[in-house]
Amino acid sequence: MGLLSGFWHRICEPLDGYLWHRDITHHLIRPILRNQILAAGACLLAGAMLYAAFPWLFWFGAGILAMTWIFWSWARFFLKTDIGAYSAAFLRAILLRFGLRLLIFAALLYAALAWARAPGGAIVAGITAGAFLAIASYGYNVLFLGRQ
Repeated sequence: MGLLSGFWHRICEPLDGYLWHRDITHHLIRPILRNQILAAGACLLAGAMLYAAFPWLFWFGAGILAMTWIFWSWARFFLKTDIGAYSAAFLRAILLRFGLRLLIFAALLYAALAWARAPGGAIVAGITAGAFLAIASYGYNVLFLGRQ
């Protein structure tokens, strides 16, 4: 068993199963979330171990985790919702749901910047990397694996 195969069987398959049981069943969305969770976990773990010398990596992982949380909420909402039943109530539900999520995100960001003295550039870079990772995962699945 090769290193990559062992990594897949020990980490990726159980994580895919976890996402499947959490109603993330779309074949293109599940790998995106899996990759974001793995990247955020790796950065947070390495950043926590090296926090005294290099806190930037921890806060970079926190930015990726923020994008993972946002994408997770979008995926769960839109995979459970019938888009064909679009109405004004549906739009209000989307605005309320994501407006509240934005307020929670803003409060957590303020706490990280003001109280924890997190480097703002690290969080912004993590958020950007999380968004890029989602796009790259989607592109890889569509272009190289032929999933659509």
